[in-house]
Amino acid sequence: MSLCNCYDILDMIEAGTLMGARPEAVNATSIDIHLGEFILVESIPASTVQSGLPKIVSLAQKDQLTMTKVNLKEAGTFLLRPGQFILAQSQEIFNLPMNLSAEYKLKSSMARIGLEHLNAGWADAGWTGSVLTLEFRNLTTFHEIELKYGDRC
Repeated sequence: MSLCNCYDILDMIEAGTLMGARPEAVNATSIDIHLGEFILVESIPASTVQSGLPKIVSLAQKDQLTMTKVNLKEAGTFLLRPGQFILAQSQEIFNLPMNLSAEYKLKSSMARIGLEHLNAGWADAGWTGSVLTLEFRNLTTFHEIELKYGDRC
């Protein structure tokens, strides 16, 4: 296993492997990605409102969470409240060849403000034509985290 260097990454941008990626976002062995247009925000299920009990989500049944779609481009800003969970997307579209896998790691500057990314940041070799799904949660108790379309994450 090896890492791609900045020249490899720049070549991938030029070749369309990383569509929409910006050369100025390339680091020594990584690239910063940007927050895409849509997020899904966990919302209170109707059954919880009625009963006061949390909704049970079955792993075996692959149940979906109750989510509300928010357009960050239109909204301008979204404030992620303490403890709140969202699904976001990258602006960049990935077209990975069969000999290249990728892994998303949250920038340390984001972690220092209490933003957590869960562990589903793996992109298999051959994964093409898709944005990266980001699972974010605000770990803080007393601070909201401002998210905007295009933010580096």
